[in-house]
Formats: sequence, C-alpha cells, structure tokens
Amino acid sequence: MSNQQYYVYIITNTENNLTTTGVTNDLEKIQHCIHSGSKSEQHGNKAKLVYFEYFSDIKEALQREKEINIRTNPNRNSVISWFNPEWEDLVKDIRKN
Repeated sequence: MSNQQYYVYIITNTENNLTTTGVTNDLEKIQHCIHSGSKSEQHGNKAKLVYFEYFSDIKEALQREKEINIRTNPNRNSVISWFNPEWEDLVKDIRKN
C-alpha cells in the first residue's frame, strides 16, 4: 500500500479572480510554479494558492477535481471561501510529508 498523497488545488489571480484547478502529488512544485513559471505567467504574476485538499487515492483526487471544475464560478468561489474565507495565499501552509 502506497503512502502517496495527491492534492487537489485551486490557484487564483488576485486581479481578476481567474481560477485554475489541478491535481498534483507535490504541492511544493505548485509553489514553485506560482512564483516562477507558466502558472504565474498565465495569472499575470499575481497568482496565489487559495485551496487544497489531499487524498491517498488518485482516483478520488481526480473525481474531486472534476466535481470542482463542473461548478459555475460563483459556486467554485464558495468552495474556496468555505475553506479559506480570506482567500489568503496558502503557499506558507505547504508542508512536505
């Protein structure tokens, strides 16, 4: 049995609230992408991690990402607001397991 963790995450742009949802097994890579790379460029260098949750099963993580992605933007925003009411950058909360 694997101890691998998979993370569903949402990144947002602070200027226009454009959101990107994804799945990764390494949140530290997401941290790097936010501050230097394609995600940062896509979000106008104003990107921040506003939501994440973890799963031990990749199929569950992919299903959760799918659930979030089929929501309309206001409903997706409510997921973020429930988890992170102030929409703070959660990069500081990333812990290597």
